Amino acid sequence: GRLQKLTAAKSSVEQGYRTQSLALDRNITYAREIASGNFDSDLKPSDNDLLGLSLHEMSKNLKAASEENKNRNWTMAGIARIAEIIRVSNHKMEDLANQIISYLVKYMNATQGGIFVINDADAEHKFLELKGCYAYDRRKYLEKRVELGEGLLGQAILERDTVYLKAVPQDYLSITSGLGQSNPKTLIIVPLKTEDDVVGALEIASFHDFPDYQREFLEK
Repeated sequence: GRLQKLTAAKSSVEQGYRTQSLALDRNITYAREIASGNFDSDLKPSDNDLLGLSLHEMSKNLKAASEENKNRNWTMAGIARIAEIIRVSNHKMEDLANQIISYLVKYMNATQGGIFVINDADAEHKFLELKGCYAYDRRKYLEKRVELGEGLLGQAILERDTVYLKAVPQDYLSITSGLGQSNPKTLIIVPLKTEDDVVGALEIASFHDFPDYQREFLEK
């Protein structure tokens, strides 16, 4: 009986050693994945593996920090490029607006967009004019002036705040693609501001959502 107990104890110790050894090997592999920048490893620690749980928590924190840093760099690069476009422009409003909106739509992987500027030649009747666009139907805006209190653009102007829609009204914008005319999924309108005044609005439509950092980028 004593021999059986000793054998069982030895077996338990060996099993415990193997379990710890496997956990250690797994955590070493996990640490190497983290060190190489892979924060999405599918190695999941057990509830009693304190080292593995700590590594898992560290991986999540590092992933969040890496994503935030990537988004910050994306924003800074975009702002720097727009500043460069402005610096080398010929200062003609239409040319500058077209260059900026074309760059923004492509940089954000969107579909189309427009820059509208307030025409205040008649102080009693100001309205929005399309000054630059990318993949827009110009005729829609050449034939119809956008009044300051009209529609979503007018709302953004009057409220001096961003309008972001994940459900775009049918036929508000018609996007031409290989599949024909399609309604965009999302729309963002950002008022263009000086220190004291709103001078226009930027409108971009897409088939995908705009994450927070992209919306903040447009506002900057």
